[in-house]
Amino acid sequence: MDERTAQYLGQINNVSVVYNIYRIVLPLVLLVSSLGPSPTLFIQACTAYALFGVAASFFIPIGARVLKSSHILTGSLIIDIFTITLFTCSSGGMINELGLLLIMTATSVSILIRGRISTFLTAAVALSLIYSELCLTLSADSSANQFVQTGTLGAILFVTSFYILRHPALL
Repeated sequence: MDERTAQYLGQINNVSVVYNIYRIVLPLVLLVSSLGPSPTLFIQACTAYALFGVAASFFIPIGARVLKSSHILTGSLIIDIFTITLFTCSSGGMINELGLLLIMTATSVSILIRGRISTFLTAAVALSLIYSELCLTLSADSSANQFVQTGTLGAILFVTSFYILRHPALL
């Protein structure tokens, strides 16, 4: 049983490294793809998220020795959730489909953090999307409300999270 636990922890570390690379590469790709006239909030959020990804790559392993690693990991994933929601909101809402990036975040949450906190963070992802879509609908003159797409994405996030939580052998 100890061998299996060690193998699982090794896989978790591998997923964590890949996710940290994703944190650095994603905002850089979004910055390069938005070289045209794009909102300044989007550019600022991408720049800040890239800097956070670099800092997280260096400081999360160091901080994990000082504090409980689950607290640091939970905090960094909450920052990921709200930053990607900010990307979605600042670029027009669910109409541009940047919210689909949150599937990767919800999957990583389910892999890296086990238990009820994983479900809580998945709910935070869904609620942040609904809130941003509500704010866009109330503030902008957009006639296309994307609440059905937002609800569908929320359901997909929960299905993905529950599937990974129930089948940890897939790692």
